[in-house]
Amino acid sequence: MFREYDPIQKNAVTVTGKLDAAATMVFIPGFGTDQSVWGDVAGAFADAFRTVLLDNAGTGRSLREYFIQSHYPNLNAYADDVLDL
Repeated sequence: MFREYDPIQKNAVTVTGKLDAAATMVFIPGFGTDQSVWGDVAGAFADAFRTVLLDNAGTGRSLREYFIQSHYPNLNAYADDVLDL
């Protein structure tokens, strides 16, 4: 159904913070927003954690061609995107 894709590119993932940290914090925006809403918050954790910010399919800098409305009828498909990462 879907073409092969890189989930990092699909969801415009940004990885910052302490890249060699033992723990990672993932920041997922709410509907109608993009990863920029987490910028200041993620920055507060950058000294201790690897921080991962992403755009949900169909928002922000995510690759629009992978947002197929019928594939995202509920939160399960968005959760699958996070698991793909």
